[in-house]
Amino acid sequence: MQQSMRPFKAFYFFIYVALAFLAPFLTLYYERLGLDGKQIGILAALPSVITFISAPIFGALADVTQKHKRILGVSILLVVVGVLIISRVKTFLSLIPGVFIYAFFFAPALPIIDRSVLEILGSKRDQYGKYRLWGAIGWGTMAPFAGMIVEKQGLNWAFYGSAVFFMVLFLISQQAPILTVNLRAGFWSNLGKLFSSWRVIVFFVAILMSGMGLAMIHHYLFLYLDYLGANAVAMGLALTIATISELFIMYFSDRLLKRWKPRGLILFGLVMISIRLFGYAFASTPGLALGLQLLHGPTFASIWMAGVAYVAEITPPGLGNTAQGMFNGVMMGLGSALGGFLGGFLFQAIGFSQMFAFTGAAVFIGFLLFGLGCRQNCSTEIV
Repeated sequence: MQQSMRPFKAFYFFIYVALAFLAPFLTLYYERLGLDGKQIGILAALPSVITFISAPIFGALADVTQKHKRILGVSILLVVVGVLIISRVKTFLSLIPGVFIYAFFFAPALPIIDRSVLEILGSKRDQYGKYRLWGAIGWGTMAPFAGMIVEKQGLNWAFYGSAVFFMVLFLISQQAPILTVNLRAGFWSNLGKLFSSWRVIVFFVAILMSGMGLAMIHHYLFLYLDYLGANAVAMGLALTIATISELFIMYFSDRLLKRWKPRGLILFGLVMISIRLFGYAFASTPGLALGLQLLHGPTFASIWMAGVAYVAEITPPGLGNTAQGMFNGVMMGLGSALGGFLGGFLFQAIGFSQMFAFTGAAVFIGFLLFGLGCRQNCSTEIV
């Protein structure tokens, strides 16, 4: 089994290596092209909105057609096309198609792989974190090298490096043992039962709140650190602390899932996001804000590990890609977009501290909804 799972470890590693070359440099690239703040904001938010739409669509397509590997391979190749388009065009309007292609076809990659890993692990699905942590390793090890290459060779190398590693990812995807699962009943019948369930609705509301809270931190932490007087070294240290914290939680996620079960770990993650946000609201020095980065693992990693496992528990056979796509779309798509848009409005209207406090309260409401709205049979499959 260990040998058959190696392509999945490689997949997680290289998808984040490809992202480490591209993601940190996109807004800088837009700025160098002479785009104004509004245009940069639209292009930065567009992938999140597209992910919310495309991830469930591709999940449903994979479940209905059972052509998971083909869909995955074609989508990765089209991601490369999108990346290369972005690198070649120079105006705001001409960038939109490239960003759309990149984001639309990137969306199905992780949900399809996540679902396959969980299916193969079966009763040992609490080991999922041992595979997913390779993504954090890929990002953490390659991000500094990507920065050095881009600084020496120019911004275009962010796109060239990303495209090369996405091509490596395509080759790996065709070696991964991606399973197909036959539907127990009609696809649309099962889909209706799944998304009309109260506990599924409360779960996704809670995930939306968590995605919004985490996006608020992701988009505005560096601005807040700058406001507190932090230098560039401190900002780099913030990312390092967060990555180490994430790796720690992912490595021990099997023990956490066994002890608390997915629902309990989700509740823990929601509380920790709320605490982290309130912590930023009251942090008065860069050192205090940096210390709160230790909570990145208990917040993001806990929610992601537990959310993927929870979706796998409650989803009927044959709907795994659809449900995982919806989870990804709500957390990383809609939640991220809301965090970005709402954060920009709030910090201008009421300031950074109040922005973090307001969002912390919203996430705590999500915790209460999920905790009180589903107290019995919450982790059983919906049939």
